[in-house]
Amino acid sequence: MLGLLLLFGLSFSSCSINSNLYIDGGQQFVLGYNEHKSFNTKIENVGNTTVALAQRLPNGDEVDLGKLEAGQSISTQFSPNCAAILTNTDAEKQAKLQVKVTGDKGLNMEYERVNED
Repeated sequence: MLGLLLLFGLSFSSCSINSNLYIDGGQQFVLGYNEHKSFNTKIENVGNTTVALAQRLPNGDEVDLGKLEAGQSISTQFSPNCAAILTNTDAEKQAKLQVKVTGDKGLNMEYERVNED
């Protein structure tokens, strides 16, 4: 848990969560796969790797929302009880993102290994 807090350096305010997010190669970060209301994200890729973005539905299915190349950003709304999935597409390099979350902030946060099918 301490490692999660160190890697996902959070800054809370009454209106939003602001974070510098680091995702190791072969990992993905899951934000919000629990019971919650809708939330919005603004994600900027400030690193040198491509990051894939998806929405995980309550039934476990994932909807591809595209990829963020270095320097790109995207604003996305996530439905209640769904999760934002941020996947580092590079197996070795660390991804670096700046993330702002508004709306419901009672969101689970965890890293997962990428499933290689």
